[in-house]
Amino acid sequence: MSLSVTSWPQAFDFRIAHENAAGLTVNSNCLGSNGIIRQVQVNNSQGDQDVFIKIKDALSAANNEEADWIFRVKAGKIETVSFEDAGAFSAGLTFWATRGASNSNVTAPSVVTNGTVKVTILVDRASTETEPINVISTGYA
Repeated sequence: MSLSVTSWPQAFDFRIAHENAAGLTVNSNCLGSNGIIRQVQVNNSQGDQDVFIKIKDALSAANNEEADWIFRVKAGKIETVSFEDAGAFSAGLTFWATRGASNSNVTAPSVVTNGTVKVTILVDRASTETEPINVISTGYA
């Protein structure tokens, strides 16, 4: 398991948390701050069963606690979920992966030999407000 965090502290303060081998080990407060989840990508292409990514607004959690967000990704698939006006968290970004959706399911994700479940979360740390950015586009002839 190797969690990495990348940030761009310019005009927009975005951070990316990427876990190469998501599982029962909880990634606690992985960004060290509050923010708004803008996108979650789960790569279960090496999974031989569905995986459930559980995200909690907390400094830490146990892998049998109730999550604030749960994302199900079918075996062999890569799914990306984008948020415009949702996904705000105030305590910390904490996440883990299991084979089932229930709180009591603490079974590790099932993958092919030497396979892993990869999770990438894009977070806007500039504000916990959920104001959309208006973009004006001009066509070119």
